Amino acid sequence: MTTDQAHVQSSTSGDNLTQYKVKPDSMRVSYFYRALQFKNNRPGFRRTLGTLFIPSWTQLTAPLGLTAYIPSVPPATDASPQVPDEIAIVFFESKEVYYAMKKTTGGRLCGAAAHSSVFAWDEDPNPVRKSSSGFPSRMPDLGHGDLEFQLERNEKAEANHQRGNTGYYLFDNDADWYSGATRVFVGARPQIIGTDDYRNMVHQAFAALRANRPPGLEGLLFVILEDCLLYWAHWISAEKYRADLLADLNDKLSVLMDKFAEPQEVPSSLFQEFEGFPNIQDGDSYTIQFARRHEKKGC
Repeated sequence: MTTDQAHVQSSTSGDNLTQYKVKPDSMRVSYFYRALQFKNNRPGFRRTLGTLFIPSWTQLTAPLGLTAYIPSVPPATDASPQVPDEIAIVFFESKEVYYAMKKTTGGRLCGAAAHSSVFAWDEDPNPVRKSSSGFPSRMPDLGHGDLEFQLERNEKAEANHQRGNTGYYLFDNDADWYSGATRVFVGARPQIIGTDDYRNMVHQAFAALRANRPPGLEGLLFVILEDCLLYWAHWISAEKYRADLLADLNDKLSVLMDKFAEPQEVPSSLFQEFEGFPNIQDGDSYTIQFARRHEKKGC
């Protein structure tokens, strides 16, 4: 086992309960750019994220059906302004549970109110820095539709007054992303690769993976932006991880982040003394450990 793998632990509950296996379209996929108040204060952004946003978001949504939460902070880079400042995948028991959560006071509080304290939506004057959050859709098979860059999808949905999808998932099976091991990847598109070639090579790489799925790979989802690619690969255990997964694709990109999310525990109560994660750094990725409803844990 590598040093990186040694940091990855299974769920603290020690099992992979069927009730927490959720459909791939029951996750929320998000990428965010920091609020303008943090434009020249990246350390302040990270500290607010680690001490306020991540803990409170977990504590407010866990009793409302949250099943897994994996936030990450991609490294700062000059490769492209489109590389997000924070990315996250969150899982609920179902879409219906998520929408029910939004009807509660706690759900509304952890929605726009909490997000606007750290993230920008349309405030950033740079047109490529537009935050996005939504449910993913199934990646079209080759020959049955092209991949769309995320900003294209958002603009199309907005024009049609619809809720847009964010990202694509590869496999149709239910999975519990709380346990096991999740590998988080962020890569920038080199300027020598045109956008159409980039779009095609990403589609072909993921289509080949869908056709030849390695044992132990429980789920994969990705977001394709014009200048960067984000993906999350979930393995049933770190021991099943294969370093050659998507190696040809990764080698063609400028790799900014490629690591396992590390488990970090958040207590259940908002009123329990807890400093959060004040030392969260660029390149950190967490699998948040918390008490899921219907599950008893000592935290």
